[in-house]
Parts: sequence; C-alpha cells; structure tokens
Amino acid sequence: MEKNAKIYVSGHRGMLGSAMMRRLEADGYTNIITRTHKELDLTRQADVEGFFAKEAPEYVFLAAAKVGGIMAMSAQPVEFLSENLRIQCNVIDAAHKYQTKKLIFISSASAYPVAALQPIKEEYILTGEVDPSGEGYSVAKIAGIRCCAYYQEEYGSKFLAVVPANIYGPNGIFDRKFSHVIPAMIRRFHSAKVHNRKEVVIWGSGNARRELIYVSDVADACIHLMKNDTDNSCYNIGYGSDLSMMEIAETVKQVVGFDGIILCDSTKPEGAMKRLLDSSRMNQTGWYPEINFEQGIKLTYQWFLENIEDKDELYL
Repeated sequence: MEKNAKIYVSGHRGMLGSAMMRRLEADGYTNIITRTHKELDLTRQADVEGFFAKEAPEYVFLAAAKVGGIMAMSAQPVEFLSENLRIQCNVIDAAHKYQTKKLIFISSASAYPVAALQPIKEEYILTGEVDPSGEGYSVAKIAGIRCCAYYQEEYGSKFLAVVPANIYGPNGIFDRKFSHVIPAMIRRFHSAKVHNRKEVVIWGSGNARRELIYVSDVADACIHLMKNDTDNSCYNIGYGSDLSMMEIAETVKQVVGFDGIILCDSTKPEGAMKRLLDSSRMNQTGWYPEINFEQGIKLTYQWFLENIEDKDELYL
C-alpha cells in the first residue's frame, strides 16, 4: 500500500474510523478519501455506485455501521439488521465492480455463537445461535464475514473481515440510549462523582466477562493487515484476556475517582456471559496489542472530559 495510494475510510468520524485516520496520517498516507453521511448515504446503492465510479479507491476500510448498546439493539432489530446489511452489500459489491485492490470489513464478536467454545476461533462462525438481545445486528455482521469469504472464493478478491473484541476509546458513543458498556460506565461514575452520590448501579450480575481492546490497537491491526499479505478471509483482533463486568467497573471507578459503592441490577440484561477471542491467527502475522485496560480507560476518560459537553448532567 503505497503512501500515495487512494484509500477510502468509511465511517471516518466514528470511533474506529477516526483512529484509522489518525494512524494513516501519522504514517504518511496522503491520499485518503472520506465522505460524511450527508455527503454519501451508504444505504443507497446508486449513490455508492456513483462514488466508486468517480473515485475508484484502491483500498477500502469498511468501518461505517449502525452501532449501539444492548438496549438500542434490543429495541431496534429491524434498523440494526437492514441498515448494516445495505451498507455492507453496497460497499463490498461496488468495491468488486470497480476493482478495489483490497477491502477490510469490520465485523463484531457478537457474530459468534453465544455458547461458542472459549477462546473463540474464526471457524466457529455459524456453528450455533447468537445472543438474542442483539440478533439483528449479529446476523448482519455474520453476513458481512461470509460475504468477504464468498468474494475470495468465487472471484479471488482480496476482501477480508476482522472481528475485534469490544472496542473502546476516544470518539465512542456516549449517548444515553446508544452507548456501549465503557462509555456508559464512564458517564455513570463521573456523574455519581460530580453529584456526590453514594452508589453506582451496573447492569447484570457483574459476573459476565468481556475482552476489551483500545481503539488505536484495532486501527493498527487493520492497517497492518491491509499492508501485508493475508492468507485468510477472517481475523480475530483481541487483547488476549478478559475481565468480569465488576472488574471493569472497579477500574473505571478508580480512574474516574468515585468513592462510593458499586451495586448490580440482575434484572437487567447482560448479554453473553463470556466472549474471549482466539487471536492467534492475527498474532501469527506479527501484530500484538500495546495498550492495557487501565491505560486505555485513562485515555478514554481524559477524552470524555475534554469533548463531551453534557458530561456533568445527572446520569442514573
């Protein structure tokens, strides 16, 4: 991937897309193409075809997606399924039609069966049922993984999918309704500190375990795969170990500086009880993560303090 190669980063304003932009620019890539949603609606096939016909990007990072936390995915399965399917099919098909050299599609660990053996290998896809609380989103992400594999098998296209563990970091979604676990916890603990509350309630039993990876590590992994030869159609990108939700909450509490207690609401959903990826295939390419969880939370909390305007509002 030459420094002047034409590179399209979809979803460049999102958490992962913006991290890719920072890394590509820091590495000296000078011909990066972006479009906002207002400029290019990726759910509209004709618009995507027109964009690819005009720009003909050589490399594509497909990071654009409709994303949200467990509450949002449970409430809007139609939107999470249909919007993501349309984005994926439109971009991947246009990349093939206009001879993109290589494409990387960002999938999700929720695509794997909820009862998969741990750690989860790439070949476990479609071997069981996914978590029903986010099934619409998961089905779309499964389709994206298989679509890349089919294009490799049928046409020899260098299209591949990556499956990251739970991503967190700057530019995450801190919206009350759509936030993922780390942004939601940071808001909750910060609000409790500011308003002198005595306790913070987290969803579930506190025993569910999650593998978390800082966004810059995922961006680095994706660019690493784009720059190097690849033999497979799918790669897990994980940190290599997981934490219980209570351990995650304790770390966020300490970084934020909250002095109260943590309570668990077991009436609330908590998703899969464990989801740890086997990233040995990715590690064999020479890539390993660099940012540990405490470092990542400190960086994310600092970004939150500097960028979220309503951070001091009461958040229950």
